[in-house]
Amino acid sequence: MKAGYMLINRVPGIRGWMAGLLSLVAATAGAESILTTGNLGLVEYRALLAQSLIQQVEDMKGESEDLRRQLDDKELLLKDALEQLANSRKEVAGLQESLAEWEREIEKRDQLLAVFRRGSFEYYEVRKGDTLESIAANPMVYNDAGRVIWLRQANSLEEGEDPDPGTVLIIPRFPDGTSYDL
Repeated sequence: MKAGYMLINRVPGIRGWMAGLLSLVAATAGAESILTTGNLGLVEYRALLAQSLIQQVEDMKGESEDLRRQLDDKELLLKDALEQLANSRKEVAGLQESLAEWEREIEKRDQLLAVFRRGSFEYYEVRKGDTLESIAANPMVYNDAGRVIWLRQANSLEEGEDPDPGTVLIIPRFPDGTSYDL
């Protein structure tokens, strides 16, 4: 008895259905008592029973429609939740990629700091007519004009900005396999 009671309390909509079933049983019992007293004939008894059954079916249809609407609402909520979960997963993946990029950037900067801490750099005094490209191309510096970006970054110079004569530039020197890419 206790297990049946727990089932009725846990299943949505079953209480109404059970109440309808109990009222059907009560109506049937009432009809049988009337029949046994001889007040109604068999046809009237069956009509009363059919009417009671029709009413029960109509009530169950209404409850079924309510349950269907609730189920549809829950399905819609579930669909929205799944879409949000998918979007959140995409966002997390993007954030993880950004984090990985930042970690790589931090590693590069840590390497650069290590170079500067070890004193692996030289100085160059700018002369009249020097440009950053010509300084980078100088065999005593990098022998490669393409490394002008290292000079710009190490000396905080903007694109197209050349230092004035007399300015002392930092010339970073890198161990093999490292570079000054910020």
